[in-house]
Amino acid sequence: MKKNNKILRGKKFQGSLKSAQAIFLVLVIIAAVMAIGLSFGLINTRRLHITSEVGESAKSYFAAESGIECELYKKIVDNGVNCDSSSHMTNNTSYVISVSKEGNSTVIRSVGDSKGVYRAIEVRY
Repeated sequence: MKKNNKILRGKKFQGSLKSAQAIFLVLVIIAAVMAIGLSFGLINTRRLHITSEVGESAKSYFAAESGIECELYKKIVDNGVNCDSSSHMTNNTSYVISVSKEGNSTVIRSVGDSKGVYRAIEVRY
């Protein structure tokens, strides 16, 4: 029994214990750095996705605006103009128009769509 205690207290065992602690500390630091790097990567990926949708958002807004303009032109200037309730445009966008009466006012709602990004405009008069 005394022999085993001597071995455990010896220099050889203390050296291997320090090595194990150093390896564990290095692994913890590497894991922390990797977690931080992964977090930055995910944040940047999300930002890139949002940035890529800005162009589609503008296209869908202007498609909705085109629908409103067409319907107002039809109501005010030329009743013979055909503003389809669902119209596809040349830049791969489309709009859907709905006209309704609410009390004394008329409500025109146009929803623009560009690659699954939707923007809506509503006009009351």
